[in-house]
Amino acid sequence: MSDVVICEDIKVSDIADHIYITRVSINDLDAIIKTIVENIVDLNWINDLPPRLHKGFKAAAAPTIKYIKDICDNIKDAQDPKTPISKEEEKQRTQIRKDFGEYAISVSALHALESLYAHRTIPLMEIIKEKYRGNHGFDYISISPSIFFVFGEAKYRKDGSGAKAAAEQIVKFIKKGQPFKDSNFIDAFDPFAPARCSEDDVYGISIAANLSQKTLNEHLQTLLKNKNFQKLLGRDAIYLIFVENEGIF
Repeated sequence: MSDVVICEDIKVSDIADHIYITRVSINDLDAIIKTIVENIVDLNWINDLPPRLHKGFKAAAAPTIKYIKDICDNIKDAQDPKTPISKEEEKQRTQIRKDFGEYAISVSALHALESLYAHRTIPLMEIIKEKYRGNHGFDYISISPSIFFVFGEAKYRKDGSGAKAAAEQIVKFIKKGQPFKDSNFIDAFDPFAPARCSEDDVYGISIAANLSQKTLNEHLQTLLKNKNFQKLLGRDAIYLIFVENEGIF
């Protein structure tokens, strides 16, 4: 995946040590489509779980895998500027582009966390939860080398407001105890991280969003001043992942 999704750890001298900044570059639509599909259809992770969970996770994964594959199959048509097009068709295309963007960002974020920061990654939450779209929880989760969960939210916004939207969503999730809910749901993936989350309130968060016409530094400075992001500074680790897609999606 390294030749498809290029990740770079960005060092910023005046940023707190527990905040990690990453730039991800994607410049090939066909390659990222292939990568997303390969990522979601690979169910080998189930073999590492207790046998009693295998059938349930496979059944939960099946409809989401089909949904995401359909999105990947249709993304090129959704970008076709041909006219005329009805309002309903444009609405469908917009939803396809948004969904594809967020899947691409989530998969890229997990790759960055694994390749740059040695995290163990958990399958996309929409793969392992029963609802095939919109899992009512975090988009992606990893386990840090310090053995605590990192809960991530991916947002795709054409206007570049994704990081701000992700921070707002994470604040809402924390208020309603979503880290503890998701921790209980994925407790079979690690024997220690669930207890550190639910008993000790130790976990990190990650924000992943696409870059727009602004530079990474402009996005970063805007986010650091955001009132919702300010509320997250007390978390044990914060991973900010900015995805540069060069307009391919």
